[in-house]
Amino acid sequence: RVRRLQSIAADLDCTLAQLSLAWCAKNPHVSTVITGASRLAQVQENLVALDVMERLDGPVMVGWSPRFNPRAVRVGRRRFHAC
Repeated sequence: RVRRLQSIAADLDCTLAQLSLAWCAKNPHVSTVITGASRLAQVQENLVALDVMERLDGPVMVGWSPRFNPRAVRVGRRRFHAC
């Protein structure tokens, strides 16, 4: 799976982390993306995901989705997806 995602990241000229953040941010089923960055360099790298989001088109989003299976977490009646 990771190799396939790495090839998608390479096609989009970004890192796997940037692709992951961009996909999560663009996914309509994800309401919040928490990056967990602790250093300025990580924050700067993560911000590139905003540019990657513009390059994520329908085929990339749909093509990746079947290979990406986020875990659902149930809290009370609400269901959350970990991205």
